[in-house]
Amino acid sequence: MFFLSLAVLTSASAFAGHKDVKIINEIKILKNRLTKQHPIDDQEQYENFCKDNGFANQCNSSHYLYKKLSNEELLAYDNYLSSLYQILEKKLPTTRLITNKKQTIISKIKAAIDQALIGDALGFLIENESTIAEMKEHFPNGVVDISSVSDSLKANKLSTKYGKYNNNNLNHLGKIIYSDDTEMSLLTLYSALKSYKKDQKNIDLIMGDFSKNLAIHWYLNLKLSGKYGEDGLYYGMRGYGKKSLESFSDIYHNKLSDKSNLNNGSLISSWIFGLMPYENYQIASEIAFNKSLITNKSYEVATSCAVMAAAIHIAIYDMPRSKIEIVDKMIEVALLFENKYSNQNPLTSTYLKYAKLAALEDINPVLFYNSNIGYYAPETTAAVVFCFLRHEYFLTSLIESIHIPGDSDSVANLSSALMGAYFGIKSFPKEYQDFIEVPSMTLRDDIFGMNSLIDEILANIHR
Repeated sequence: MFFLSLAVLTSASAFAGHKDVKIINEIKILKNRLTKQHPIDDQEQYENFCKDNGFANQCNSSHYLYKKLSNEELLAYDNYLSSLYQILEKKLPTTRLITNKKQTIISKIKAAIDQALIGDALGFLIENESTIAEMKEHFPNGVVDISSVSDSLKANKLSTKYGKYNNNNLNHLGKIIYSDDTEMSLLTLYSALKSYKKDQKNIDLIMGDFSKNLAIHWYLNLKLSGKYGEDGLYYGMRGYGKKSLESFSDIYHNKLSDKSNLNNGSLISSWIFGLMPYENYQIASEIAFNKSLITNKSYEVATSCAVMAAAIHIAIYDMPRSKIEIVDKMIEVALLFENKYSNQNPLTSTYLKYAKLAALEDINPVLFYNSNIGYYAPETTAAVVFCFLRHEYFLTSLIESIHIPGDSDSVANLSSALMGAYFGIKSFPKEYQDFIEVPSMTLRDDIFGMNSLIDEILANIHR
């Protein structure tokens, strides 16, 4: 899949998981946090935390699919997550992990891309499970041992939300497919690189290229999906949301629509601008903001997009000293855009503050994810920050992000990308890539894959 350059490979060391004492210790800490007391006993701390910090609106999702977990369900969720860490701990000794001795811009870009794909594909398997009980029924051992999951899917032993009858989460080669999140990221990166060669600072040019490519993609590849939306997976389609498909259709037909929504439509791909070698993160965030307005027409979503692009760019190019430094910059960017548009609510910045403080105060993740299921962009951004601050290793963050009771592929995609952008190639499970579909796309006569696009980014860095 995504190859490592010779320079990167020569500075990398492969080792078995059991030799990495630190990751074992992190697993034990995360597991103990879940099992040290009943999640209901944490409820009072959580409620006081929300009340004392003015986060009353953040402790319950406003999305129509949200259903607050009962005490019994909270305990089941707590036990389920704990059991998944136990499985990971047992699996580590036979897992080949790759770590770079020195992290560079190149290794950070590659890690962000590789990890985002894994998070998306594995989160896609669990996305939209209606209840924790359903998640446990379909995936009793979670999505931890990817080889076992792949074998079970091929043997029709696992049932996914949209693959129950014909296992549409596997492609014709038997690889686990990625979701619309990765496909839109691929299209966005393709458009960004085309414009970068002409004039990297011309936002109108970038938006024009993106709109044109999105229209072509809709007409050639997605037109039929409009009838089905996410149910398209039943028919072997990628599973785009209906609202996203409607906005793509409007762009193709040059319709001016004032309809807006808080869904993740543009957030899932806007982080890609953070990979680009722009002069600073402000450019990346401005481009992401404007791109979002094309599809979602929501200032709140656009701000979330700007925040994610800035975070990725800062993590890769500014070499920050701590994760908190990145999160503080994210809050700063959110406030900047919120102050710039007087009609905008401070929704994104408040959610970011909520996630930061919740992580620092060691709020039970079961309670946090029960309120931030990730269907709305500000919630998703908060879930990403919470996960990012809680983990030092990609594998442990992956366990947490792909098993949330909501839009798990989006949260796992973005949190995995941010982990890679910050840590680089650190304890990376190389064999995971062997089980996942290789990202590629065709636009008329132009066939491109993620590998070739990443090579273009690296070539521009060295100019």
